[in-house]
Amino acid sequence: MTNYSKIEQAKDLYHQLINSLQSIIIGTVNEEGKPHTSYAPFIIDEHKNIYFLASELAIHTQHLLQNSFASVLFIEDEEKTKQIFGRCRLNFDCLVKEINRDNPKWQEITSKLENRFGEIVSMISSLQDFHLFQLSPQEGRFVMGFGEAYQVGGENLEVLTHVSRS
Repeated sequence: MTNYSKIEQAKDLYHQLINSLQSIIIGTVNEEGKPHTSYAPFIIDEHKNIYFLASELAIHTQHLLQNSFASVLFIEDEEKTKQIFGRCRLNFDCLVKEINRDNPKWQEITSKLENRFGEIVSMISSLQDFHLFQLSPQEGRFVMGFGEAYQVGGENLEVLTHVSRS
């Protein structure tokens, strides 16, 4: 197998993983640097911007409102993995932006969320304690399995570079 075909295979699996999931795991920190993880159903655009709604009751919402950085994890379902120690996964380091209700993008994104997840989105987006967030990935790491790690970067996060031991 040539290097080119390994990269192409990795890109295919990278896209399959993102498209196969309905929720992401979100890593945040508070003002003191104390970490917290949670999850949220999401949509993603062609530039890999990730959008989701979150309640003020959620710890990660408070962190996202206080801090402009977050991490997200896309990870293969445990029941579908061939090897639990080598689950396929993708991490992105992201910049956080809140989209306010008076921004035209609010309606556009909540409509897309509703198309994907149903009427519950209309109900929760009408609640005043829900915020709409945009996470803009800056770089990432995609792991297909043992020894198959790729740095993710470039335009629209479409450049995968194999990571090898030094």
